[in-house]
Amino acid sequence: MNKKKTNYINLKHARAEDQLKQMEQIAQDGVCPFCREHFEKYHKSPIEINGKFWLLTKNDFPYDGTEVHFLIVYKTHIVNISDVESSAWIEFGEHIKFLNKKYKTPGGAIFIRFGNTDYTGSSINHLHAHFLIGGPYSENTEGIKVKLGYKKL
Repeated sequence: MNKKKTNYINLKHARAEDQLKQMEQIAQDGVCPFCREHFEKYHKSPIEINGKFWLLTKNDFPYDGTEVHFLIVYKTHIVNISDVESSAWIEFGEHIKFLNKKYKTPGGAIFIRFGNTDYTGSSINHLHAHFLIGGPYSENTEGIKVKLGYKKL
């Protein structure tokens, strides 16, 4: 299994066999799976909100242990956070508020990876955010693992 980086995806960061299989097809097709014209071909969960700047949808490959895992995908192909239009942040906040209200979020996490995927651990080289809700802490739980970059050993 060749786990290499392409222009649009980083196969090294696939977390599951079914995700890797899909990513290998995307690499063969040579397209960005998060660009609007390709999104629904590769992403199976329905788009819940199709805004002016962002798409809101469940993650097809949620992190292990999450009760809720959504993606908020920038509709224009960019990789750097500094390229987000200023007015797009207002819409982004509206999407967060929508999810927070819909799921009556007792606590959660939002994160955005941007730039070179070799630094971030992201599998898709297209700006997007994650909205996650896990379960509450107890003696019988463990933390949800999320890769946000790499530390030097």
